[in-house]
Amino acid sequence: MATIPDQKEIHTVDESDSTSDGESPMTRLPRESGEGIKNPLRLQPGRDGDHVHLQATFYHYLLFCQANKAASTHRIYQSTLWAFYRWWRQERPFETLGPTLLHAYKIWLCESRDRGQERLQARSINNYLAAVRAFCRWIHARYPLSWDPGREIPDERVDNKTYQRLPLSPSQVTTLIGSFDDSLIGRRDAAMTYLMAKTGLRAIQIQRADCGDLECLEIQVYQRVDGAREARGPAVARSQWILRTQGKGQQTKESFVNLMPEVYGRLQRYLEARGPVLPREPLFARHHDKLTSHLAQVRSKPGGGEASTLAPNERLRLTTRAIQLRIAGAMTRCGLRDVTRPGEASSLESRRRRQRRVTPHSLRHTAATEAARTESPFKVQAMLDHKDIRTTQKYFHAIDRLEEGAEYAITRY
Repeated sequence: MATIPDQKEIHTVDESDSTSDGESPMTRLPRESGEGIKNPLRLQPGRDGDHVHLQATFYHYLLFCQANKAASTHRIYQSTLWAFYRWWRQERPFETLGPTLLHAYKIWLCESRDRGQERLQARSINNYLAAVRAFCRWIHARYPLSWDPGREIPDERVDNKTYQRLPLSPSQVTTLIGSFDDSLIGRRDAAMTYLMAKTGLRAIQIQRADCGDLECLEIQVYQRVDGAREARGPAVARSQWILRTQGKGQQTKESFVNLMPEVYGRLQRYLEARGPVLPREPLFARHHDKLTSHLAQVRSKPGGGEASTLAPNERLRLTTRAIQLRIAGAMTRCGLRDVTRPGEASSLESRRRRQRRVTPHSLRHTAATEAARTESPFKVQAMLDHKDIRTTQKYFHAIDRLEEGAEYAITRY
């Protein structure tokens, strides 16, 4: 049975990959996009000369990912693409990149096992296929006369009914928010947690938010006339606070979320305790005496505006890992996390327990599930910034399972 290779095996370049003059494919990589590289759809890794061109193409695409995609996406693509290339070179060296090759690779993934000697789950297989499809789209954009073979390879079917990361209940959210104290850091953590639970923002969006991203808009609200379905009453002006966000893989803050009054109230309590802030300062900052005093000194200097405080602002910004650890610690104190003890269960049972485990990302599931009760799937998709509607539909399946469980409990007792 085939086994997925380690990352060390994936990233290592063989000595035989070097050319006769000692150069590696990385040094022979063309400086300009597409210059000097043959069409990869016509190359075979087992043929003389084609191996170097193919490897250079993979290197060039990874450089493109490093410059245009998130660091986490680049790391995943780097490992999965080299796994695909090594399989291609070893299993089918005299076959070109096309639907037949990709179908064979998908079959190999379905039959492969991870280091725990378990079959890869459908989501893991889809991650490998997503990297290959992105590589094929990039080739298709560079070579207009070629076609995109990745479009003909569907994902492995995922049974959404087995999705077990259920949301937090309203009482659990209240307990979680109440676990924070009234200190400055406690107010910050409570505001972060409540914001994620009500808007469905990711931790990376919370980390990238600045104080200047909070905006107040004047909107017109039309009241419905009693007894009429279409007629509208007079417009009423109302203030609506929004938070502009920079989502996963985005370079600008074009999206925004509406803030309910209770969400904005917690943000306001935290900002009042924090004191005066600049628009470029992070919305949720680290609070240490040395950093705070250094920022105050920079502000007191002549001309100490936003440009001069940019570097200290980045030092004040919380990391995504820090945000997750703060919220996870509060969940542990409240007894919400289902922790698996070492040696308590088998690896398969441990994986199932981790799927049921409450994590900081469960706050996003909580907001999505609450929105799915009253909104359409397309509105929930826009709220969560999902590219595929199938990703959004799993929250509706979760609601169905909750309702079925409640009906079963009522009929049984």
